[in-house]
This record gives sequence, C-alpha cells and structure tokens, in this order.
Amino acid sequence: MREKILVIEDEKVIRENLTYLLSLTGFEVRAAANGNDGISEAILFKPDLILCDVMMQGIDGFEVVEILRRKKDFSMTPFIFLTAKGELSDMRRGMILGADDYLTKPFTLDELMGTVEARLKRRVEIDHIIQNRIQDIYKKQTKTTVHEFNTSLNTIMGFTGFLREDYGSLDQQEVKELLGLIYTSSNHFKRNLDSTTIYNELVAMNESNVVKSELTSGVTMFDGEFVKSIWAEIKAYFLESQPELLVDIQAAGIVVNEFYLKKILVELLDNAVRYAVGVPQIKLEGYKEEDNYVIRITDHGQGFSEAELGQIKPFHQFIRKVVEQKGLGLGLYLSRRLVQLSKGSFTIESTPGVHTIIQITMFRHIASS
Repeated sequence: MREKILVIEDEKVIRENLTYLLSLTGFEVRAAANGNDGISEAILFKPDLILCDVMMQGIDGFEVVEILRRKKDFSMTPFIFLTAKGELSDMRRGMILGADDYLTKPFTLDELMGTVEARLKRRVEIDHIIQNRIQDIYKKQTKTTVHEFNTSLNTIMGFTGFLREDYGSLDQQEVKELLGLIYTSSNHFKRNLDSTTIYNELVAMNESNVVKSELTSGVTMFDGEFVKSIWAEIKAYFLESQPELLVDIQAAGIVVNEFYLKKILVELLDNAVRYAVGVPQIKLEGYKEEDNYVIRITDHGQGFSEAELGQIKPFHQFIRKVVEQKGLGLGLYLSRRLVQLSKGSFTIESTPGVHTIIQITMFRHIASS
C-alpha cells in the first residue's frame, strides 16, 4: 500500500509542483489550498505525513497543527512545515505546537525527499516501538491475571475436593475453617475479576472518549455501616495479621457510584494492610469540607519513594523485598482513575518507613430544601 501525503499550501504553483513530484516518486497525494480545507481533508484522507505552509490566509499552519494534534488520529502523524521565513522564533513555536520538521523555501527535490523519507522512517520506528510496548503490556497482563485466577481457583478446588473426600472425618470447627478459606479465595477471585473488568472498561472509555454514566452519577452514603462492610472483606483476607482499623468519620452522602467507591476503598485499605510493618494499624478519616467530602487513609508501613509514586500504572507491582507479591498490580491505578473520573482529586503523601497518607476529595451530596 502506498504511503499517503497531504499537502496544505495556498500558492497554487507550489501546491501543484509538490503534488506532482511526490506522486511521481510513488506516494498517494492529496492537496488543499487553505488551512480549513486542509483540516477537513486530513480527517477524511488520514495521511501518513502532512506538508503544510505556515503563512496562509485564514487558518495558518500553526493553527492547523494545533487543531490536528488535539485529535487522537493525528497525535503521531509526521508534520512538516513549509516556510519562507527561517526565523528561530517561528521554528520554536511550531515545534512547541507539535511540528516535526521544517523545509525553508526554496528547497530542492533532494531536500524535500530526504526530509519526507526521514520522517516516514521515524514514524515506522515509533509505530514499531509502540506495538512492541503494547505486546509487552498484553503479555504481562495475561501472565499476571492467569496466575492470580489460577491461584484462587486452585485453592477453591483443593479445599472443596478435601471436603468432598473427608467430610465424614472432619469436625464442625474444621469444616467451618475450610469453608472460610474457600469463601476468602472466592472473594479474592471476584475482586480480581472486578479489577480486570473495570480496567478493560477504562481502556474502552479512553479509546472512545465516552465516560460511562455510572461514573458521574449516583450518591453513596458514607457511614459506619459502609466502612464496616468494607473492612470485613479486608480482615477476612488477612486473618493471620489481625489488622486494626481506627475510624473517625462524619456520615455524609458522596456523589459517586457505590460500587466504585467500595472498589476504591477496598484496594487502598488492602494495600495499607499488605505493606504494613508489624501489626497493621490503619486510620480512616472522613469529614465534610464546604461542598466536598474528604477521605484520608493513613498507615505506618513501608511507604513509597518519590520514584515509585511516579510509577503508578496498570499491572505494576512495586518492588518489596520483604512482602510476597500478590494481586494484579492494578489497585492504586484503578483507585486513582476512578476518583478522577468521578470528578474528584487523589493525592499521596509518603515518607518511606514512616507513613503514607492517601487523600481523596469528592463532591458532597447536599440535599435541596
């Protein structure tokens, strides 16, 4: 398939010459006589590279690149400015807006072809890097999710099989303990499944630029009962460490979907317990602040370094020498994204070996009189 080039140039002779020369060398070429037509043609034609004059009547080249760079389809499209002005300030402005290169008029055929071919080659190299990165992420995601799901399923199947074979020889307390372990593993499996589903939904939303209505609607009553139900799920998974939760909250309605708020808090409290030093003691505060509601989670565990706080991304597990790595590596990422999509703010303050404070601020539901 021939590579496609769009020429946006208001001088007819230059536009026709460029179209002819590029077509002669094997490219599929379309042309536009002004910036407005160029933007429309780019959207329809989806070129592999754009050559654009800077100084044009109406929408100039700077505006063209600025408008197109805002569109996802053109975020990586090579953009070369054609200019009769070699002023440094113009070049700097164009590069800031997203131009990749300049050709100063008049230019030779060798200069034109050299610049075009270099930028198209660089585009192929970048595409290759991106595709490799996508494949790496996919492989990592698949490996992590399969391992986590298999771990939970093997536990469930193992203890269920044990109950089937030896039920008659087990006393009531032993049966109860085994059922508790099965329930905990089932809960863990469901939680990982929910995380994977939410992550895929966020990816789909990012690709379509359409936010699910559930994220921007709904009111959740944040009170003692709500916190109690969440903490019961956490404690069931950390029976041996016997974590303690100190609660100091004001009951209030928060503008957020209940399922997502629960997901956020389960993930954050789980992390707080998982990376605790000694007996986990977590503090959960919630209070009204004007039209907002603030939730603060404080732990005295290992904490995060500044470098680690910059690495909150999907399927990334922070390196912890003294903690066995479990989970999908999605907790912090999902929590932050869900808060942001709910029009809230999410901050982390951490001093390694001292404490970590995560603060969530969301809109408070204020009933109309």
